[in-house]
Amino acid sequence: MSVDFAGDLNGDGGNALLIGAPYVDGVGVAWILSAPPDGAVSLSDSAIALRGTRAGDAAGFAVAGAGDTDGDGLDDVLVGGWGEDSTGTDAGIAWLIRGPITADGSLDALGESWPGEYSYDNAGFSVAGAGDTDGDGLDDVLIGAPFHDDGGSRSGTVFLHTASGTARLSGARVADELGHSVSSAGDVNGDGLADIIIGAWQALHGRKRTGAAYLWLGPVSGTLDAWTADHILIGTQLGERAGADVAALGDVDGDGRDDVGVGSMTGHAWLLYGRAEGDRQQLDPDREITGQEDALVGAVLSPAGDLDGDGRAEVLIGAPSWDLPESNAGGFAVYYGSDDSVETLTRRWWSMSGAGARAGIALAGGQDLNGDGSPEVLVGGPGGGVDREGMIWLLTDASW
Repeated sequence: MSVDFAGDLNGDGGNALLIGAPYVDGVGVAWILSAPPDGAVSLSDSAIALRGTRAGDAAGFAVAGAGDTDGDGLDDVLVGGWGEDSTGTDAGIAWLIRGPITADGSLDALGESWPGEYSYDNAGFSVAGAGDTDGDGLDDVLIGAPFHDDGGSRSGTVFLHTASGTARLSGARVADELGHSVSSAGDVNGDGLADIIIGAWQALHGRKRTGAAYLWLGPVSGTLDAWTADHILIGTQLGERAGADVAALGDVDGDGRDDVGVGSMTGHAWLLYGRAEGDRQQLDPDREITGQEDALVGAVLSPAGDLDGDGRAEVLIGAPSWDLPESNAGGFAVYYGSDDSVETLTRRWWSMSGAGARAGIALAGGQDLNGDGSPEVLVGGPGGGVDREGMIWLLTDASW
């Protein structure tokens, strides 16, 4: 399951919801809700369905708002399907569907696509809108293929597609799995260009597979390996899997630069604050968030926008295996933005009902859908619902 805000797909000024369900009907689907629902709705009855075509496509495993990639004033969407087989078994694919999007259809028929190059690349395992990394006025897109072999078996490769060409960013070592997660980083150095951050959750450093996240400052072009990144955050513990998720968070500390987050599988997440461009360097995190490891706190993170109106962005941290109020019900935390004078960020927890719901395995925030001045939050739980068919919660007016 995956969720995101898709932006204005049809020129009506709205902000659509984008929801991926990769195992529906054996092929997967990405649903689009063009307006916030009023109460409980069934996606199969109420949403536009963009469907995979072949068994095992896993279409919708990853979804993302792509921004406006062609300059027509309408936003576009990305859908990843790591199991698509057109160029080889599980080579994978990513589809770019450009607005307007008004009716159901096959992803193959509706959009541009980038299939994996070889069997088992798993292209489309991760996708993200990159923002405008090269200053041409058009938004760019990121596609992760974490099992691609450019730098050795399963080293991973990420493709940055712009209007002028494609950059290839490859893992540095065998089995790093660069591209397990991808995201825009916002503009961390304040130069007016979007930057990108990429997770390699199996990255080997020293003799430990700790995982890592790599930050490139825009513009990015050519064929590069992970060691060319402008900044690197490296995990510290064996099996930590730093880079399990990465996200652009907005300006958390109020210094005017965008900040980024890096998640792990061991109850940790890290915040890296924006900084002026300097020499390439390994970074120590500016903030470390810790939580219950077996609840998978920090495995998922997302921007929240400014929920409390203080001019600083908040951070969403998922805990999909949290056992309150029921086993594996899941939930998430909001960490409130603050400057460096505050030693520990204030947090508030939300838990979801339903044993096995695993709420918080997908999160999205930062968009005001109802015009009340406060952003909404999307929370996905693949085991939610009466029949475990999956559930999405849209939280509005939640007294943040």
